[in-house]
Formats: sequence, C-alpha cells, structure tokens
Amino acid sequence: MTQLLTFISQFLIGFVGISIVLIIHELAHFITALLLKVNVEEFSIGMGPRVFTLHGKKTSFTLRLLPLGGSTRMNGSTDLTRALREDAKDFNNSEAGSFFSTSPIRRFFIFFAGPFINILLALIIFIIISFIPVETIVNDPLIANAADFAFLFNIDIKQNDVLPGDKIIKLDGNTINTFEEAEEYLKLHNKDSVNAILERNGILVEATLTPIDGKFGLTLFQRPIIGSSDINSPFKEDDILLSVNGDKINCTYDLYKHSDEVMNITLKRGDEIIDITLEPMKTFPFSWRSKVVISSKPSINEAIEAGLTRTQNIIRGIITTIKNLVSGKLTDTRNEITGPTRAATQIGSITTQSFKTSKNTGIRAFLYLLSTVSVSIGVINLLPIPSFDGGQLIINLYQIFFRRQLKPKTYIVFHIIGLILSLVMLFLLYYVDIRFYFHLQ
Repeated sequence: MTQLLTFISQFLIGFVGISIVLIIHELAHFITALLLKVNVEEFSIGMGPRVFTLHGKKTSFTLRLLPLGGSTRMNGSTDLTRALREDAKDFNNSEAGSFFSTSPIRRFFIFFAGPFINILLALIIFIIISFIPVETIVNDPLIANAADFAFLFNIDIKQNDVLPGDKIIKLDGNTINTFEEAEEYLKLHNKDSVNAILERNGILVEATLTPIDGKFGLTLFQRPIIGSSDINSPFKEDDILLSVNGDKINCTYDLYKHSDEVMNITLKRGDEIIDITLEPMKTFPFSWRSKVVISSKPSINEAIEAGLTRTQNIIRGIITTIKNLVSGKLTDTRNEITGPTRAATQIGSITTQSFKTSKNTGIRAFLYLLSTVSVSIGVINLLPIPSFDGGQLIINLYQIFFRRQLKPKTYIVFHIIGLILSLVMLFLLYYVDIRFYFHLQ
C-alpha cells in the first residue's frame, strides 16, 4: 500500500509538471493567434469531457476532466465544412478572423510559437538554475573502460590507452579537476578524438580517446571507501573494502559483481581487519565516499552559456535518438525511450529524492527535469507529422513558396493521416512504459 501511494504521489508531481509545460505550449499558440488577428473559438486546459466553461466575447475558456495539456481551437471549422460540402478548390470564401482567411506566413508563426516557447522556456529555466546554489557530489577524475565491467554495462567500446584507475589531468589542454568535468567535456566533444594527459602510478602518460557513435565508453573508477552508512548498517564511515568472497575489491564495481550471492566482505577499519557477511542485495546500506561542494554563483554570461549548452545537448540527444530509431540502430527502446507515465513518475521520484537532500537541490532537480521535458516537447512537435506543429509548418511553407493553397479535401486527408499517426505514437509510448514496468524484453 505504501509503495502504491508513493508511486501515485510521484506520478502526480511529474504529471503536474508536464501539464504546466503543455499549457504554456498552447498559450503560445493562443496568444500568437490573437496577435495575428485570428479568432480563437476555445482555449482548453486538460483533455476529455468539459468540467467548466467560461464564455468570453470571442473565446470560450474550458476546463476539462483530465488535467493534462490543453488545446487551442481557432475559427475555421465552419469554413472547412462549407468547402468540403461545396467541393471547393480553395478556402477563398472564408470568414474574417478565420484560420483559413489569414495568410500562410501568419499561420506559420502561429504553429511555430508553440515549439519556440518550449525551447525558449527551457533555456530561461536552465539560466535560472545556474543561480541556485546547491550541494553537488563530485569525484576525482579516475576512469576505467565500462566494457571491463560487462556485468553492469552493456557496451563494447574500449579505449586501448586507458587502464583502470587512470586519473585524467588534461583533455585537449584543458585542466580537469573532477570526473564530472571530464564527463561534461567528453559529451560536448564526442565527434572527434580527444587528446588526454593521464596520471598512472605517479607518471604522466599521453592518451588518445576516440568516440564511437558519440560515446567514449568510459566510467568512473571509484575507490571502495565508505562515505556514510545507514543507522543499522554494519559499515562505518571511512571503512575500506578489501575483498568479497575471496576476490580483491579494486573499485566499487567489483562489489556489485557479487550482489546476487551471499557476500563475505573483508574490510579495513583503522588498523583493524573486519569480516562482514551480507545477504544478496541490489542496494547496499551505505554510500561511497565522494566530495560535496557548493556550486559557485556564475556571471550572467556564464549562466547564459551554460543554459545554451544544456539546451543544445538535449536537442542533439533527442535528434540522435530519433535518427537511431528510424535507422534501426536503437535496439534497447525500453530504456532509451520513455512514455508519458514513466516520464511523470521519474520526474516525481527524482524530485522527491532531491528534496530529501536539500530544498535547493529539490527545486533545481524539478526545474531541470521540467526544462528537459519542455525541450523534448518542442523538438517532438517539430517532427513533420501533419497533426504536429512541424507538419503544419511544412504545409504553410509549401503555400508560401509555391503560392498555392491546399485543397480542402487534401487538407482533411493530411489531418486524418496525422491523427492516426499521433494515436499510433501514443500507443507505442504507452507500450514502451508497459514493457518497462512489467520487465518485458
């Protein structure tokens, strides 16, 4: 029962966050339409049956039963019905203020406003996030090939110049102080090889890191030292784990290799050697030692640069995922693609866990996830699907450049195709969530 309540509360937090982003998207369409002299028949918050409607002079404002997203219905349905009934070749007899009576370039800006405001909103929030002081966990820039730990990582990329425990000193001449700095740098420079200076047993060595499909295949090499432990845990701060079931523990991953079996652990506590037995478990009653630093306040230029970088990285990631999905390179859809239910739950879960650390950490996590969702909605809506903003943008660009209107019948066919594709995509996203929750392959 407790788990169910936790799931519901986390889902609702994420649900509200996603709804806010979708409502802002629709508000952009609504405001732009009014500015460009297109009448809006109805602006709705939510989906499904009407709960309440406030009738304005030209627009009805409706609250619907399901509090997810919204819609902007512009004047023009009468024009479309009349044109279809009369088998008209165009929309030339449309009423003033109708969607079809305005120029294609105005319609273009109305549809562009939604995705644009989503991406702009994300950028603004990312900039704001930079000014929120927060405790951040950082680690020494020690690395290893993830492929060396095949029981944890499904990856076969390997950097031949890297040995487990190498410390990154510089990347392309840039000094690296933490693993997180190295990780961020490699994400931004994942197209070409990166020249690295590594420290190995006190000696500096040169290495070339070469990405494959944008990935370097490196992971954190963390010393097996306890940072903190649960109240009833047999472990204590600064314990050094030496071996498990007779196998030497060089880094934290070596312990996880035995997590499915009874673990006889030998550790060092001060000058004392202690043996501890643990039952099989996935989550250990302690956390590994890391450094905790408070983020410094950036300049305005640094905050803008950080916001732009984060936004660009998310856009690139979405585009790469879509390319891999279309080309068939994306095989693990269950983990690479997230449906609406899991997205909402993950937002709620990460947010609630972050608030346990501190208020600032919780706020920052929620805003960061909201920004990520906002960018995703903006980019996805630009896909060239007729019922999406991207499809409508292409239709209106066609009319702008070729100076030809779509026939009413052609317009309705595109609309039906788009609706079918949208329903198929929605079904597939929920199917992905079902596969994840029920551990289906």
